[in-house]
Amino acid sequence: MGNINETNLKKIQSALESFKLPGWDELPSIYLYMDQVIELTTGYFSEISSLLGDEKILTAPMINNYIKLKAMPSPVKKRYGKPHLAYLIMISTLKQSMNISSMESVIPLLDDEDKIREMYTSFVHNQRQALSSLKEVVTPIIDGATEKNGSFDDIVLQIVLASTFMKVFTSGIAVSNSEKPEKTDDKKSVKAKKESDKSPNQESDENED
Repeated sequence: MGNINETNLKKIQSALESFKLPGWDELPSIYLYMDQVIELTTGYFSEISSLLGDEKILTAPMINNYIKLKAMPSPVKKRYGKPHLAYLIMISTLKQSMNISSMESVIPLLDDEDKIREMYTSFVHNQRQALSSLKEVVTPIIDGATEKNGSFDDIVLQIVLASTFMKVFTSGIAVSNSEKPEKTDDKKSVKAKKESDKSPNQESDENED
């Protein structure tokens, strides 16, 4: 599998461990123009940008598309504040494993800044917990193979498979959240409504019959 070796895997592992999203209070309080937002958001992902190859973290067309799809709030007079940055950071993180339409189940579009702050704060906390869990999974695979002089092809394959199954798991969560609960009592409800809608005269006529 190419030039994958212990050194490269350790670098990847180190990059992920150092990746840390900014907290709400670390986001700028002033409104920014699109080019400033792109530069700032891209900077937040600098630790892992090298792992994504030529893929851009954020571009102007991407932002316009997110707004069009109602995945984030529209700008205010072509400028973006904390709520917009928060959404862009969350979307840029999740798009590595989810499509935009599925994200609504995880980061719904809100119009209240306090609720957006709460959602983003929870997102950052869970991102750090997720990386901690990832470390617990990946480290034993790398260390175990190193100690046993195992094949790094096997290490890569195990990590790729783990990622594949996690993506399937993620898709399952998105599908489950989008499903509406079945209403088994619908027919009974309709019948009860019809009964309640009958006028006293109709009930009397039926009784006489």
